[in-house]
Amino acid sequence: MAWIQPAFQDTKTSLSNPPPLARAHHTLTWLPGSLNDLESKDSRRKCAVLIGGANRETLLADTHVLSHQDGQWKWEELRLAPSGSRNALTPRARHSAVAIQGKLFVFGGIGGGEAVFSLDVEAKRWLRLKTTGRGPCARFAHAATSVQNIMYIIGGHTGTWFVNDVFCLDTLTRRWSQVHIQSSVRLPPSLHWTACTVMGSKILVFGGALGTPLEDAYVLRQPDRASAESNERALENMSLSAQSSANEAAGKPPSPRYQHSCTLTFDANAASDSSVRLCIMGGFGYTSQSSFDNASAVEEARMRVAGPLKDVFIFDVRLRTWSEAKIAGEALPPLWRHAAFSRASQPSELIIFGGTRRKRDHNENEFPPTFEDCNEIWRLDSTWESPTQALLSM
Repeated sequence: MAWIQPAFQDTKTSLSNPPPLARAHHTLTWLPGSLNDLESKDSRRKCAVLIGGANRETLLADTHVLSHQDGQWKWEELRLAPSGSRNALTPRARHSAVAIQGKLFVFGGIGGGEAVFSLDVEAKRWLRLKTTGRGPCARFAHAATSVQNIMYIIGGHTGTWFVNDVFCLDTLTRRWSQVHIQSSVRLPPSLHWTACTVMGSKILVFGGALGTPLEDAYVLRQPDRASAESNERALENMSLSAQSSANEAAGKPPSPRYQHSCTLTFDANAASDSSVRLCIMGGFGYTSQSSFDNASAVEEARMRVAGPLKDVFIFDVRLRTWSEAKIAGEALPPLWRHAAFSRASQPSELIIFGGTRRKRDHNENEFPPTFEDCNEIWRLDSTWESPTQALLSM
């Protein structure tokens, strides 16, 4: 694998579409959002949507579109409802955004409250949804994903306490329901800064924080036909040990972490039953044990202190096996609080934007280190045989 720097249209000299501000705790979500629909004839605009986040000064409410045209990437800021309008999105960070049927659904975050907003990119319009049923309380640092027309909200922090509940919103009926886990396995008593993604009709939840970084993984299974009325789910614990069994994954698992990204990619050259791979990238946590092999006592002591990570771990869904990616090319800096997505047209590709990293002019011996938010964008070619990485020029 390798990180690659994609070519951008020159936005530095164009006042009409400059790149977004450096930020963290934002969302960057691909539309129309169907990784499985590789043969889609959908004429709706295919792009990634960047929403909000925060920098060192303030919460953000801006909305940008990242599109790929004629081999080049392009940023465009969407001019939406004026600030103060009921349908205007309030500034927020640590929120969630999911793509369902060509629209984006945004919930929660610091500054976000309990309201759900939907974004129609073509109409350039936000809509504050009127929902029914018992929904989640206001929260941030939660995880969210979607299956068919259902949006799931998992865990988070209310500002006063941690929560580990699960709610689902039927975006067709706009009705909330709480998911009741029917299993002997339970989520941790508090679960925030975790990451989740969908594999078919299963939701994989990985990592997070419970005072310290976590390495737990859970699978939330749902019925064949998703419905907010069918709110009984089965939760199974997937142990990340080195031994393989019915409920365990083999190989080398990721180290404990939070504020990481969790994204599905597909090998377009592989058979459909063996092409699905889960990418865990970066975050804040502990360095993998293998990094200590050639480290001095001082270096090992520093690595055993939680900090930002730049590693990439791959989970082969069919083989139920973890492995750490060996990446060539320009090195991605240790990064957390970033956002990531994968495109249907480039299923083996992973795009990373923003987040928090060590300052560019940092002293390697500085401890504790100082950090800064960034607006860099990276592309990871996760083709299994020859992974590469590079920074996209802005």
